[in-house]
Amino acid sequence: MDLIFVRTDANGSTSGYLTNYEAAFDVSTDLDYVTNNFEITMVLPSDKADLLWAEGEISTIVYVEGTEYGGLIDGSVISIADNTIKYTGRTWRGCLDQWIIEPPSGQDYYVVSGNLADSLRTLPMGDFIEVADTPYSGGTFQFNRYITTFEGATNLITAAQANLRMSIVWESSGNSGTATLTIIEARNLRNTIEVSQDYNDKIQLTITRDGNTPKELICLGAGELKDREVIKLYADDDWNVSQIPIAGAYPVEVYDFSSSENLLADGRKHFLELIHNHEQIEVTINDLDIQLSDIIGAKDILTGETVSAEITSIIWRCENFGDYQIENYEYKTRVLM
Repeated sequence: MDLIFVRTDANGSTSGYLTNYEAAFDVSTDLDYVTNNFEITMVLPSDKADLLWAEGEISTIVYVEGTEYGGLIDGSVISIADNTIKYTGRTWRGCLDQWIIEPPSGQDYYVVSGNLADSLRTLPMGDFIEVADTPYSGGTFQFNRYITTFEGATNLITAAQANLRMSIVWESSGNSGTATLTIIEARNLRNTIEVSQDYNDKIQLTITRDGNTPKELICLGAGELKDREVIKLYADDDWNVSQIPIAGAYPVEVYDFSSSENLLADGRKHFLELIHNHEQIEVTINDLDIQLSDIIGAKDILTGETVSAEITSIIWRCENFGDYQIENYEYKTRVLM
């Protein structure tokens, strides 16, 4: 895949293909461990005119046509000893993480209703991101206070329909363009893609099961001392959550949320997030045609266990040597319960 740049300075904009670089782009849907950034390392140029970024003087976007691998360079690290410059930046999803959704003056919350695209267009996200029309409606949705646009947009879309996700791809037009946010349905590839330790000789499959995931969650809400609201939640052997006490349930963990207005709902949501992280699958492989939010199957050959997992993060790494390049992808997932 070709990495394209659009560089802008006081003299205008120029575009072309990057060569001789090492790059890593991390795109993710994960709200708990937000990354959505990238870095590109190149030989340090001898002329400032060849720089891709200089604060307040030179700005550059980079992108791979038709993919989420792209974004805005917003920093650099120069190593004189190595004679290299590492450009750092945010992917389009990362750019959404720079904006905050605030409640309107005199109101407790920011509330939207109706068509999802129309609702998204009311959120702060910068001039270079456009929202494509969509037939999906979100009903009435109340945003949490002072959260990022990335978190708010993600919550709005998934609340409307559980299998809906967003995709952000740069669409070029000469030396300009826009990052288009499109609402898509997650592809269910469980019956066509199942990865395992014997998938092929290039795969690296890591299956992690966290023994520290709590079986009992003590939720602390508003109030002080003996008057404080306390709700206890339990998970059975199949990780079903309820308020039914389970003898000997451990580990036990405390969730402190004194500002909660609905402790049961907030505690349950937090517990499910912890459970979702109990089992994780990480895959590094070449030549696998999957996208962010796709659902695949994964099998542990040792135990014979087969699970479904959603792709929550893709790291695309590329080493370009001018005449040829080497690419690989690392996938992280959320096991579907």
